[in-house]
Amino acid sequence: MLLLACFLLIQDKSLVLRIDTELVAIDAVVTDSKGNYVTDLQKEDFEILEDGQIVPIELFQTFTSLRELPLAVVFAIDLSGSISPEEGSLGRLSIDSFLAKLNYKAAVGLIAFNNQVKVLVPLTKDHKKLLHQLDKKADYGGSTRIYDAIDRAVTMLNSYKSHNPIRKIVIVITDGFDSASRIDKKELIRRANQARVTVYSITLPSYLPQLGRSIRVPTLLDISRITELTGGRGFTAEADNYDYIYDSIARELVSGYTLGFYPKATSSAGMHRLEIRLKRADLNIRTNRNSYSR
Repeated sequence: MLLLACFLLIQDKSLVLRIDTELVAIDAVVTDSKGNYVTDLQKEDFEILEDGQIVPIELFQTFTSLRELPLAVVFAIDLSGSISPEEGSLGRLSIDSFLAKLNYKAAVGLIAFNNQVKVLVPLTKDHKKLLHQLDKKADYGGSTRIYDAIDRAVTMLNSYKSHNPIRKIVIVITDGFDSASRIDKKELIRRANQARVTVYSITLPSYLPQLGRSIRVPTLLDISRITELTGGRGFTAEADNYDYIYDSIARELVSGYTLGFYPKATSSAGMHRLEIRLKRADLNIRTNRNSYSR
């Protein structure tokens, strides 16, 4: 939610004080029955419901490139003992390529995690700081705190201040098997929803041989549904670079919609249910939150 500034308006020599309420923003991705992104919808194609009641849509944004998109992104990189240095280094060039596509004002941050969670680069608009940190030799080892790392990233993004609504995302690169986190997964999803943060995962897969072929093992991160319930997606790293994954994330970000409304001044404090509905029944929608609190 974005607290809009109060301002004074002078009309006919009389002073009028106007205080805008908090804007509740929601990010959404729309696909057709084949999974293709639908990018040509208008505000009139959507409905926002607060506690089951339709509210006026007062913010509607779309973007056509990452250079236009107001964005803050935190990369969370697994340095646990189950990750090899070779696997861990694969994503560096792909991150460099991804950052090159962003608006220079986009904020970026970097977290590394194993049995500890360390903020290596706080959110900054100096993208070279993040790339410089990625070039440093990393020490791999220890247990894995994936959920705690995502939670730290959510906290970073939630504290980032902007005058306008921005997309806030976490990209976590991991083998997907958490072994030491303290935070409850449901609480993590609640916090991400409240902060309007979308989580994407890049998972280094594990396989089991079965009947002459290899079967990918579902990870604990897969089972938690954190990516799905924050409006994101999970990707499997199957190649020697992750360019195709970052390209997919970029394509999804610029294919989405940001919608918002102002709660009524009479709305009660506490948790409120959110829903975005499409007026076209043949389309599917994925959103990054289903509630907000006042």
